[in-house]
Amino acid sequence: MLHARRKISGSVTPQTFAVLEQMISSRRVENVGEAVDLAIEALQRDERRRGKSHAAQYAEEPSLEAVAKDRATVRAMQDSNPDLLFDD
Repeated sequence: MLHARRKISGSVTPQTFAVLEQMISSRRVENVGEAVDLAIEALQRDERRRGKSHAAQYAEEPSLEAVAKDRATVRAMQDSNPDLLFDD
């Protein structure tokens, strides 16, 4: 599906412009607009990857509340039966 293109105007650093021009000269893209699109797509992919990584990390790390509840449960069990041993 083709999307209507929107005209934008702005300034970039010489280094950024050199990267965009290199993308054109290497025939990865045909013009600056396509180079910007490609760069934004790469940025979005990276952000999605990082978002998934953060979500996975969040799911793997228990909350402080969960840790506190676990510790309280262990203490209660140890208090009720001193012969029980738990690893820290």
